Amino acid sequence: MYLTYKANKELTITLGQHKPFWGLEEMTSDLFTSFNERAAYHGAFGFERRVGLSATYAGKNVLLQGGIFADNAADLNGDGTNNSRSFDGRIVFMPKMGNTQLHLGASGHSRRFNDFSSTARYRARPFTRTTDTRFVDTRGFLASGEDSFGLEGFVSNGRFHATAESHWLTAKRIGAFADPTFNGGYAEVGYFLTKDSLSYKGGVVDRTKPSNPLGKGGMGAWQVNARYDWVDLSDEAVTGGKQQVYGLSLVWTPTEYVKFIANYGHLELTDAAVLAGGSGDYSADVIGIRAQIDF
Repeated sequence: MYLTYKANKELTITLGQHKPFWGLEEMTSDLFTSFNERAAYHGAFGFERRVGLSATYAGKNVLLQGGIFADNAADLNGDGTNNSRSFDGRIVFMPKMGNTQLHLGASGHSRRFNDFSSTARYRARPFTRTTDTRFVDTRGFLASGEDSFGLEGFVSNGRFHATAESHWLTAKRIGAFADPTFNGGYAEVGYFLTKDSLSYKGGVVDRTKPSNPLGKGGMGAWQVNARYDWVDLSDEAVTGGKQQVYGLSLVWTPTEYVKFIANYGHLELTDAAVLAGGSGDYSADVIGIRAQIDF
């Protein structure tokens, strides 16, 4: 839950449980993503909603967001063991030139755990969240906080879109250890087979509204997408493994409130935490489907 105050047409103040402006895909509702799940680094780096106070300035071509955040609401119930503090900000340049929507952005985040002894852990599921297995996993190590920054880009024109993001996170280790920096990201291209296009609004991807929805003389919107997704959790003395995914998706949106997604992902793993035949280097394949209705 959160409360907002609209100071004027451009400026909004938000207080409560909300996201600290991680980037394009994380700020986009999971109702509107082109794959079943967001890229692996979102889960690996612990992107989540947290309790905080923030401000957003939304101009015609520029979006500025910043705030101070504590932990998420559930963890704040802990007995003095969850009292982190972070400063988070994001800037987006989002001009529209003719029929082309452009989006270029960056975000920065600095968090301190503020506990006497804190454990950091970074891990990711294999392309789908229907399993609790994590092939890449740093396991726990002592850390006092983390600093991270991300870059994001998006362009759409008619039926075509392309998007890419990357995020770097440095864990601040406790003791005589070098601070490891982990990295993840994705690159994606997509194309509508029907006369439709992605919707974009306020620095995020918005709801697809089929030009010829099912039940009104049409067949809805059909879209194909290809993506390369990676997360690398090995650096310095920490070996969490690297996961790369080559993915394809087919999306059918019969009406604007109903959506079906079919995914295929081929995984390549290096130094995985879960061994296969005694080796941490192997491949795996994932197939998943999703049906959704929202209201």
